[in-house]
Amino acid sequence: MTRKRLKLFISLAQAAAVATLFLPWGRLSGAVPASGLNAFDAAQSYGSLGLETDATVFVALACCLPLLTVLSVLFLRPRRNYGMVACLCALSILVIACFATSAKVKLSGSVALTGAHDLTILAQIASMALGIYGFLSYDPNAG
Repeated sequence: MTRKRLKLFISLAQAAAVATLFLPWGRLSGAVPASGLNAFDAAQSYGSLGLETDATVFVALACCLPLLTVLSVLFLRPRRNYGMVACLCALSILVIACFATSAKVKLSGSVALTGAHDLTILAQIASMALGIYGFLSYDPNAG
């Protein structure tokens, strides 16, 4: 796979990860029409429990880490950028998994999470795998 194509696939996987933040991650338990909550609504509900800092950190990292990943793949040197992609994706997976697990426990009475956060994690895993592939297959002597 060429470097240009690898950068494109990593960027598309990051765009998919951001897009899944707007999918319905949960639904209100008491609502008659089942209204869906995206990741930002779930973070707002989580913050209303007195955990505003945690919710703010999640939203900031969920939005900024994919952007940092795309910028690193575009502007860093080839060997360094793929390693950075793998590390940033691993951090993003950790942030999303921890928030989703904590939100599932803390919001158990009012919000039922649907599991759409797994799609975000899957997109990050695909991007991380591409970053690892790019890191391991990089040949500095190849043109």
